Amino acid sequence: MQTARSASAIITCMQLPSELRQGIERRVDQVGFREAARSAAAMSARYREGNGTGLRTDADRAAYIATRMPATYAAICAVLEQLPPELQSGSLLDLGAGPGTSLWAADAFEAVTLMEQDHGLIGEGRALAARSAAWIQADLRKAAPYAPHDVVLMSYSYGEIEDKAVLRAAWEAAGKALIIIEPGTVAGFACVRKVRDQLLALGAHIAAPCPHANPCPMTAQDWCHFAARVERSSMHRRLKGGDLGHEDEKYSYLIATRSESGACQARILRHPKRNPGFVTLTLCGADGLRSEVVSRKSKEAFRAVKHADWGSRWEAHS
Repeated sequence: MQTARSASAIITCMQLPSELRQGIERRVDQVGFREAARSAAAMSARYREGNGTGLRTDADRAAYIATRMPATYAAICAVLEQLPPELQSGSLLDLGAGPGTSLWAADAFEAVTLMEQDHGLIGEGRALAARSAAWIQADLRKAAPYAPHDVVLMSYSYGEIEDKAVLRAAWEAAGKALIIIEPGTVAGFACVRKVRDQLLALGAHIAAPCPHANPCPMTAQDWCHFAARVERSSMHRRLKGGDLGHEDEKYSYLIATRSESGACQARILRHPKRNPGFVTLTLCGADGLRSEVVSRKSKEAFRAVKHADWGSRWEAHS
């Protein structure tokens, strides 16, 4: 049972900020398109083989920011939108920040601190950044305890270490919320699911995407993931050898908060099955997984379901 984000994340094609897109293109021009393309192909092969991205050279890093930064930007933006409104500002600590993608996505936060071990990626991030931030070069496993921030983010980084001590330190540093984002794969969701159990045991509340704190009802064959669509530039298409003008980034995520804050009653799993006069939804709620038929006779609910899609919040309607 695959789950994805709401219709807006899939239908609306997110665009990179123009300054970021231009900065990425300048970086590729500096190392040369052919070198960047070769690095992108090799990096993709290593990733498919489960050997990580293996960023060794300037061309590798240029290829990484050109091919991966747009997708991770879209995913981070989509997840930050799911934060309760009262948590969408203040200070943000990004653990495993890479080239500082969150600095572009978290523009509502007044202060951003970025912790990254790779000196080369920090250099890329500093060169691209359009606003100031505090950069810390450190290994997450050796840098704890972390300085307190309102929101702590671990985007595509926790799954690389899966260290309970790091997770506890990240939670202790989070004054209001901790966000975990991982690839939208079986393995990525398995990591997020374990994090969910561990944070609940530490007293956390789940704000999204889960509508409850009960044991996850997904069976071993199912996984929960979401999708954000980002526009591809012509250079991006050429580097990845693709024809489409967009890319869908699939991800799994979790937002854990210090206090209860507006979890939805249910979340839609799978695309709604639309028929003349009624729509069938597959939902996850406090009572587990269930199907619900929304009939045209239920006027308020039928109006609401027109705007709902795979991954949307779903509330009870009279």
